Amino acid sequence: MVQPRVIPASLPRPDTVNDLLMSYRGPTIKDIIELVCEEFNVAKIDLLSSRRTLALTIPRQICSFLAKNTTLKSLPEIGRHLGNRDHTTILHGVRKIERLIATDDRYYELVMSLKTRLTIDRANHQFWGS
Repeated sequence: MVQPRVIPASLPRPDTVNDLLMSYRGPTIKDIIELVCEEFNVAKIDLLSSRRTLALTIPRQICSFLAKNTTLKSLPEIGRHLGNRDHTTILHGVRKIERLIATDDRYYELVMSLKTRLTIDRANHQFWGS
């Protein structure tokens, strides 16, 4: 006979699965910046700076893409988080990453991996505290 699983008292006890899903807030722009900085081994201060080297612009554009596609933030708000950039700069970055992931498998794999890590890690932390 199968024994029912005992859920530790320390875990959240939603009444329904829907309650649990509705409580999920998704990643923040801060989460995105931290993940991208870690992945590309760049300092947050450099990512948010006005420098336009390729080593910084691609990670910054990936941040823009991920923020646009995983949060409900507007382009101006994303721009404020990414070093006070104009919304058109954010839009350019989003479109550039869209083109890159459509034509380059390496970028597709990288960006989808980051998106997965971002959403799964955030959900695990939020639900289970790990």
